[in-house]
Amino acid sequence: MARTSTDDTAPATRADVQRLETRLDRYEKQFASIDDQFKALLESITRTAEETRQHFDVIAENLTKDYRDIFKDRTEQHRDTLQNLNWRLRRVERELGIVA
Repeated sequence: MARTSTDDTAPATRADVQRLETRLDRYEKQFASIDDQFKALLESITRTAEETRQHFDVIAENLTKDYRDIFKDRTEQHRDTLQNLNWRLRRVERELGIVA
């Protein structure tokens, strides 16, 4: 006697067990596929994170160099201005005769 979908008291037949095994095999394959997709996604995220970190390191290094160069240029400009002002001050002191 075959089981009906609403008959929970009838014993399982060989066909019932085979249908259950078929469904379980299908679910197992689906879970394996999902596991593979999850592993691929995790690898992609890990790889992307590493690439992003490397890119950020390069950008940070370039910014550091750029700022160092900017400040170096500005420092040189200030040094030149200060040297010019010192030269002018010494000339004024000599003209006024107040050289220390």
